[in-house]
Amino acid sequence: MVEEATVKRSARVTRQRILDAAVLRFSRHSYEETTLRDIATDVGVDVALVHRAFGSKEELFEQAVKSTIDGDFQQAAQAPDPGLAMTSHFVQSRLSSASGKADPLNILVHSLNSHRASPILRELVQQDFIQPLAARLPEGELGAALAIACLAGVALLRDVLGIAALRVADDEEIRPIVAKLMRACLGSTAEPDAHGVRPPQ
Repeated sequence: MVEEATVKRSARVTRQRILDAAVLRFSRHSYEETTLRDIATDVGVDVALVHRAFGSKEELFEQAVKSTIDGDFQQAAQAPDPGLAMTSHFVQSRLSSASGKADPLNILVHSLNSHRASPILRELVQQDFIQPLAARLPEGELGAALAIACLAGVALLRDVLGIAALRVADDEEIRPIVAKLMRACLGSTAEPDAHGVRPPQ
């Protein structure tokens, strides 16, 4: 029994090491440039073990991206005022200081043009960000998609392209402007009154 538990624990540790190595590889190289053999070499295991743990490169890529998604951001999207909550979380976690966690934006940038990776990325954005937010918005998926695009665009221009106006701006300068854009995309999420009228923004 003890030996079986030790084996299972070792398998979990190895699986996590493979996942961590995959995140690092996909953050630095495109989907096509990255091979399961590369990842296995990084971990120091046989490539067959990577296959057994994740089944395929597509599945490993999907799990790698999912492991970088910030659950706190998704919780902010369900707040009474999602525009303000999402903006505050975005500014604090992305702009104010490095969290030390792998950045999904790096994976997105490296593999966006991959005909194998882009459908996986598109589905994850749709399922994990757009659909949960859209369910509670008057503008539905359009408003949710525009809100996510707004935040992704700020991150892309600031951290990837290095646009000076965004890089040198103080967090408190960025926060109210982004919040205004987010509220414009999201509309009012307050419950309508007895006459079906929503409170003004």
